[in-house]
Amino acid sequence: MDIRTLNKIGEDIIRILRVRTMSLGIVLYKNVEDIHNSFKRIKKKRPFCSVVGLAHYYEIPVAITEEYIKGMCLGADISAGFGQVPSDFGEQTVGTFAETVEDARAILSNMMSLGGKYKAFGIAPLNIIDVMPDLIQIWGNPLQMSTLAYSHTWHNGDKRIKLSTNGHGGSCYEALTVPFLKDEVTMALADAGDRRHGYASDDDMILSVPISKLELLYDGLLKNQDTRHGVPTVYNFDDLPFPIPPAVMSIKSPKLK
Repeated sequence: MDIRTLNKIGEDIIRILRVRTMSLGIVLYKNVEDIHNSFKRIKKKRPFCSVVGLAHYYEIPVAITEEYIKGMCLGADISAGFGQVPSDFGEQTVGTFAETVEDARAILSNMMSLGGKYKAFGIAPLNIIDVMPDLIQIWGNPLQMSTLAYSHTWHNGDKRIKLSTNGHGGSCYEALTVPFLKDEVTMALADAGDRRHGYASDDDMILSVPISKLELLYDGLLKNQDTRHGVPTVYNFDDLPFPIPPAVMSIKSPKLK
């Protein structure tokens, strides 16, 4: 897959799913010097979710380095490997994160980490990105996510997309570190930081796709559109006999120009 094909996939996701904001390509850089010149470097302190928001809401390619992320959000620091959970985290957050010290302490425990290997992140809308990313984030509502789940099933049968969350660490952890390290498609909820700092809407969810999995998902999305699982939704089955007749099962969504 070349960059032109990747950009077309980004355009087709917009066209088919009618998403509110852009899907993103994310590049993980081990060396700051390797950041592609198409990214606008952010040189002020920002939480990671705010950098993601700039890319998908304002539709601009941006990059940020460790020095400007570190210390802005503990969850993102742990996810990237820039920091650890303080020993008194439970005492600091009891009554805010959880009712007891033990439950508050457990919230950020056992998180996976990139281990501090990556010193910078480049994030750009998929339809205009100029460099091959490591990971794709597709932002959308529950209908769009279920359509992508059907698209994933097209080539993966009974392999389920996992959504595992405690509400903390949306774009920075569940939709970044976890799918990258596991090399699997995952689903995440936009968390409080994504909403406060990253312009996420109330119903935003994120499908995160390692670049190696994107072409199959895209092919499934195109073929899914020729079934009753395409978008927009085909209504209505309320008055039909069961089992539903094959002729009805074959009804397709109207073609969109």
